[in-house]
Amino acid sequence: MKKAIILSSGGVDSTTCLSVAVNALGAENVSTASIFYGQKHKKELDAARAVAAYYHVPHYEFDLAQIMQYSNCSLLSHSTESIVHKSYGEQIAEKGAGKVSTYVPFRNGLMISVAASLAAGIYEEEETDIYVGAHGDDAAGEAYADCSPRFLKAMREAVAVGTYGKVHLVFPFADKNKTGVVAEGLKLGTPYELTWSCYEGGDTRLLKTGWKTRGMEGKDNMFTVTKRMEISGAHFLRLNYESKCTSMHGHNWIVTVTVQNDKLDENGMVVDFTKIKDVVNLFDHRCANDIMEGLNPTAENMAKWLCDRIPHCIRVAVQETEGNTAVYEK
Repeated sequence: MKKAIILSSGGVDSTTCLSVAVNALGAENVSTASIFYGQKHKKELDAARAVAAYYHVPHYEFDLAQIMQYSNCSLLSHSTESIVHKSYGEQIAEKGAGKVSTYVPFRNGLMISVAASLAAGIYEEEETDIYVGAHGDDAAGEAYADCSPRFLKAMREAVAVGTYGKVHLVFPFADKNKTGVVAEGLKLGTPYELTWSCYEGGDTRLLKTGWKTRGMEGKDNMFTVTKRMEISGAHFLRLNYESKCTSMHGHNWIVTVTVQNDKLDENGMVVDFTKIKDVVNLFDHRCANDIMEGLNPTAENMAKWLCDRIPHCIRVAVQETEGNTAVYEK
């Protein structure tokens, strides 16, 4: 059976790649690999670990920070440059075609090389695909030269030659933009609540390019904010079959709320994190049956109940246990 390694940054694109690979090959044939290259924070790596755990796949990590110590790219922890919070399109419109401020020198080339070497080692006798999440927005206007069609083609040929034809590069989103990537991920139930797509630390997850989700058609360059909370509570379910869940029992729910809007309020926010917290905390140390009167307090109903009461909310995920998560999306 063919194997696959997904270069995982913990972000939207690579996590969608993982969904595609698991759907095609089964989790038992898939691994993930993450690279620390000296970026400003390690939340991306934490997200990559969480995503790998969600799919129950082996996860490998490598450190390339020493190589990047000579670059002053704004993404690096030692850089004297500030990160530009503008879309690729806006930067290209201002400065013309060419690399954007967040280009890390030959980063994708290094990462692909690491993944190819890993594949040739752990899957020595088997055919292996390396999934790379580069998409059309990355290559637009040569924003990232190491995402361009010419680069990807050259690397595909080099990896195949250098591994005796055993390892192959796969770019499932090369002909898609961010909207297309997310649309594919939503079909596959990709756990976007676990991802991290911000170049900096903090609580705000601002996607690097505009993308659309259901209910927001026609609106690009969206501000997307995610808040993740853990609350403790109890409930009992009303079911038409025998189950221990019909008795009162407790959970440490992990609730992930995503809000989105194309403009900010007068305070520069989509929604204040406190407002999200106040709604979610209605369930903290409470019986969900008392809160959701008339509704069977399943994780699914809980997710919808919360989403309906949080301004600009487009998605709520309620995780009951490590392997059980219910998601409601508008």
